[in-house]
Amino acid sequence: MLEEDAATVAASGEAQKKSILEGFRGLLKKADVGIVDLRVKRMGPTISAEVFTLLSKTQSKSDDAWLPLEKSPGTQMLFHMALSILQVLQNGGVSSGR
Repeated sequence: MLEEDAATVAASGEAQKKSILEGFRGLLKKADVGIVDLRVKRMGPTISAEVFTLLSKTQSKSDDAWLPLEKSPGTQMLFHMALSILQVLQNGGVSSGR
């Protein structure tokens, strides 16, 4: 799931990608999961597709402490739901129903 979400973010235009990552950074800070920053890294092409991964920076004394995003089911679901919500809000897909 995370690899697909990383590819979705990577495929976005630069402005949209920046906006999605900024929105998700804010959500992570409010969720208090210890993640302070997030970025998408291109891992390289495979036979069938480009491969991307999500790297997270946790609260640490080191400025270069980028690690693969935790792959716990809760973290995966949080990211997947947040990505969907941020994309809908960004693209104006939410209506008031009136």
